[in-house]
Amino acid sequence: NDHFRKYLLSTVVLLILLKVDITEIPVFKRAEGETITVKCHFSTTARKKYFCKDECEDDDILIKTDKNRAQSGRYSISFENRGRVLSVTIKQLIKSDSGLYRCGLDIALSIDPYSEFRIIVTNGELLLTNMKM
Repeated sequence: NDHFRKYLLSTVVLLILLKVDITEIPVFKRAEGETITVKCHFSTTARKKYFCKDECEDDDILIKTDKNRAQSGRYSISFENRGRVLSVTIKQLIKSDSGLYRCGLDIALSIDPYSEFRIIVTNGELLLTNMKM
């Protein structure tokens, strides 16, 4: 009976790890200078919303607000309560904008629901050379 519990526990842990590993993160490719807007869908709502890059530590937070709309430089965020959609926008993309992003809801005393996505910023010239005239 004890062996069965260990087997069951290791199977559950393995399944959890596999689920995390096989979850695909959406990738968006855009050229330098373009604007991108990504919509993050949630099953709940919250007062605080955020948009961050990489590890989402202090310096990685691009916007954190308790309003439904906010802007900071090239970054903006808007939340539609009815559809529970958080839209995040980056204007005038530059190469260093390439990376992993997260848009989420900050819920006190709970695990924050969030969506992750990756942006790859390409040279604008590359897109033009691939087009047939």
